[in-house]
Amino acid sequence: MSNPEYLGKYRVEAVLGEGGMGIVYHAYDPHLARPVAIKTIRRSLLQGTAGRELRSRFQREARAEGRLGHPNIVAIYDYHEEEDDEDPFFVMEFVEGKSLKEYLARGMHFKLEMAVHIITQVLSALSHSHELGIVHRDIKPANIMLMEDDKIKIADFGIARIEDSDFTQTGMIIGTPKYSSPEQSRGEKIDARSDIYSAGLVLYELLTGEQFYSSGTATAVNQKLVDDNFTKLDTQSVEVLGALKLVISRALAREPKKRFQNAQEFLNALKPLTTPLETPEKTGHNRRRLVASVIVLLLLTGGYIGWQIIMENAWLRRVTLQEKKTLTVKEQKKLADLLGVGRVHLMVGRLISPEGSSAYDAYTMALEIDPGSSDAREGMDTLEEKLTAKIEQLEKNGDSTTARMLVAMAQQKFPNGAF
Repeated sequence: MSNPEYLGKYRVEAVLGEGGMGIVYHAYDPHLARPVAIKTIRRSLLQGTAGRELRSRFQREARAEGRLGHPNIVAIYDYHEEEDDEDPFFVMEFVEGKSLKEYLARGMHFKLEMAVHIITQVLSALSHSHELGIVHRDIKPANIMLMEDDKIKIADFGIARIEDSDFTQTGMIIGTPKYSSPEQSRGEKIDARSDIYSAGLVLYELLTGEQFYSSGTATAVNQKLVDDNFTKLDTQSVEVLGALKLVISRALAREPKKRFQNAQEFLNALKPLTTPLETPEKTGHNRRRLVASVIVLLLLTGGYIGWQIIMENAWLRRVTLQEKKTLTVKEQKKLADLLGVGRVHLMVGRLISPEGSSAYDAYTMALEIDPGSSDAREGMDTLEEKLTAKIEQLEKNGDSTTARMLVAMAQQKFPNGAF
């Protein structure tokens, strides 16, 4: 069957996804001049008892997300029951990005800083939904969209438990088993702490690239957290690794009362993981005074020398002025977007490939817009350092073939690099 040209007032432009239950379309709202996503459900599935339950779930998803106004939750704009021969549908925010599942399916894992950045946004969104009495119940990588500006959006509140609803009953097991809490897997009544458990599983997978319940039969009911689970956590700091173990262990406590009791507690526990450790007060104070003095001296000396060079070298002065050109508002926005994309690519390890979607490409385009961008130049420097470290790691692991291929690619991008 061909796709409709319109659903209500919305002009259908493409199919974003299709399954047995329905289709998600990319569409356009002519009244507000904005792109939207439209989620439909097949009317043929709405017959009988099962059909009534499916309709209830569909309505519940629209109602749950419609109550939630948060930057990290996909917004709902509109809801339509059947009209004439149309399937019921609801209209939501169109999100340009990929799900975390798509990244993880490529065998990728995330650095600590990026993993914490992602899960912090997830927890912020959950804190908001929990305050409104809505438990998601299906937090997993497939329902978390990562956009190019490194922000995330949570989608699919289709099985959310709304506190004033009597839909969820003891004995009903709804959700994705490999991301469900022990109590959810047993079909028991759940609360917000079940989402906390699921968020802990997502954090673990982001850091290791592996699902905690990796075997076909393993679930939250029959698998425990052991030391071997922490061998692949991506951190070289003993202190950070110890803190990370404590955070994940508490998030994945089998008993809800031993977990973080709310999303804010989880958030607070994550903060020290990306905050530099402080030295004792007195030593730290003296050291900061010394560093500050050295910095001031270097700035004064460097400033004086730089001033002399600029005054004596007209050519350098012209180049400097050229590099510091004034950007239009559009160019400034494009530059900021590219720097954000480059930062995300660095964090997830897309350094110089795939072609057209890597940190190298983002920073190259940024420098084309503003050759004097210090952020873009620093990004390129960081990129070279990460490339060198990756090549060394490949050699250390005995993967000489991949290392040589990466060296060849790196030399093409950085002819003057020390690869």
